[in-house]
Amino acid sequence: MATSSRRARLEQRRAQRNLVVAVVLAIIIGLGFVFFLMPLLFNLVIDWSRGQTPAILITDNVPPQRPIFTPLPDYTNESKLTIEGFTEANAKVELFVDAQSKQVVTADDEGNFSFSFNLDEGEHSVVVTAADEVGNSSDSPLYNVTVDLTAPTIEITEPANKSIFTLRSEKVVTIKGQMSEPGKVMVNDSFTSTDDEGNFSVPWSLGEGDNKLEIRGEDKAGNTSSTQELELTYQP
Repeated sequence: MATSSRRARLEQRRAQRNLVVAVVLAIIIGLGFVFFLMPLLFNLVIDWSRGQTPAILITDNVPPQRPIFTPLPDYTNESKLTIEGFTEANAKVELFVDAQSKQVVTADDEGNFSFSFNLDEGEHSVVVTAADEVGNSSDSPLYNVTVDLTAPTIEITEPANKSIFTLRSEKVVTIKGQMSEPGKVMVNDSFTSTDDEGNFSVPWSLGEGDNKLEIRGEDKAGNTSSTQELELTYQP
């Protein structure tokens, strides 16, 4: 009887030890799952989801607004020119003269920009480009500008100075001459254009008696010649 009781107690103690061991192992496995297996599984899921989701790439291929400014003159008698205009805000704006970069500025927060530059006498091409921060660019129209700093000369070929006209048919005379370059010719307060070679012909109605005419030329850039005086007399 005593032997049976002792054996039962031994079995009970063995079962308790096995329970404690099982509990400890369960705790260890649980902690390992929480602190090791769960983060590992989480990272694997994240990596898998990244591999399944296509990357979204946002690209900017829209060029900035074309630079806008007052058109440059075809001809000018000033060697210093100024350009003031606007484009996309904060764009890089570059001035090209004769296909060579002349100046680079940055447009302000409202897109305004300006250039001041000098040109030698002669013909030039001018264009302005605007580029955004990713390299998209747009160009202004190309302007051809001729800088002319030389005043033209003018010659009166007929009638001769101090000519006298007596016939009624001679009341209207034709003043002919040539300017050194194309432009316009002023006879007193009237003007006419020359042809491409600078030739001009102006009909003029004479008043009875002495007629004093002042004739001067102006080229396309605005340079003026010296004034030629012509005295004609009409005595019908």
